Amino acid sequence: MEPLFLYEQWLQGKMLEYLTISCPPRLKGRILTMKPKEYGAVLLQAYLGGINLGRIAELAGLILEQLERWRKQPEFLLAMDWSKNRFSLSFRETILLKDFTASEYHEIAAEFSLLEESLRVSTRVPLYHRLKSVGQRLLSKRKYDLQMDSYDVVVFKRLFSFFLALEFHWPSPASRKIEGDYMVLAKDAVWPKVGEISWIGSEIEHVRRSEPMAQLVEVLSRRIKDLFDCLPEEHVR
Repeated sequence: MEPLFLYEQWLQGKMLEYLTISCPPRLKGRILTMKPKEYGAVLLQAYLGGINLGRIAELAGLILEQLERWRKQPEFLLAMDWSKNRFSLSFRETILLKDFTASEYHEIAAEFSLLEESLRVSTRVPLYHRLKSVGQRLLSKRKYDLQMDSYDVVVFKRLFSFFLALEFHWPSPASRKIEGDYMVLAKDAVWPKVGEISWIGSEIEHVRRSEPMAQLVEVLSRRIKDLFDCLPEEHVR
């Protein structure tokens, strides 16, 4: 099964939307007039945390000097900031609302670690604050043997699964809490409540051993190149 990369998936959707939308999008009152490859290059800037600009240009089929010129244009920079904000919101909603397998969390976290640092931070911080809030509430309920709210249990399961995978790819000071109190809470109280037969920690360890980062980056790079190879020179409207 092909790896799951949430940013690449979001990028594909945004490119299709840009190519087929009848009315060009407006950013701060300005109509975007970019050609498809330029707009695609805007979206690829989010990968500058783990992929250098030269490699991004190569994947997009661009000359590096051209990409560097684009990056100095106000419209390009405006669209770049807008796209990062939009993805951050989309990513947070997805992590909170959807369940993934252990393998998919590993793939999501691996791609997340490649993103530009400010995007990673602006996305991670609110998610971790939510994990802390829900986690402390569940720990308190468990301490006093009170009924845990089912919604809190599900949200904790999703957030903990993501952050446990993320610690492998992008370690943080929160690792002690995640691999300490929250690990115990997950193993002893949360996973049994959601009816999981096996505990996700052992699954993630298996995935870490079987799918190295280099292999995931290779798959991601191929997908990006395939997308840009198919882009038309002009919009299809």
